[in-house]
Amino acid sequence: LEACKQEERWADAVDVLEELVATAEAPEVRAKFLYTTGVIARDKLGDPELAVQAFEETLDADPMKLEAFEAIDRMLTELAEWKELEKAYRRMLRRTTETDGPPGKEVQIELWIGLAEIYLHRLDHPRSARQALETARELDPDNEDVEALAAELDD
Repeated sequence: LEACKQEERWADAVDVLEELVATAEAPEVRAKFLYTTGVIARDKLGDPELAVQAFEETLDADPMKLEAFEAIDRMLTELAEWKELEKAYRRMLRRTTETDGPPGKEVQIELWIGLAEIYLHRLDHPRSARQALETARELDPDNEDVEALAAELDD
């Protein structure tokens, strides 16, 4: 892997990482290799599809490796892939339901708010935005971001 990186043979580096993922038993180790694959695909190969796939697999291995989700969010936003972004938020919400308490609950609140913003500002689905905000409100009744977005819906 290091030789591939030094020689800037990025496709070969991805192949090596795939082999490492296949043999890694610990989820956090698989997540590390998958995340590196995503970074290489995004930054060196210019392949957003492969990058998003690698980042999604990173999160499947380690749902709290939030930098992978942030990368997905950033990439899909730059590409204006709003339906795919909505799906990514939904997948991430499913992953985080398995994590109780902080940071799971805090992450879920932010995800519900983000999903509401996608529905409101990108997909023009105010009803879905309202439902997402209601779920966020159930998790944190005093959240100011939820109230600010709810006020936008009421305008």
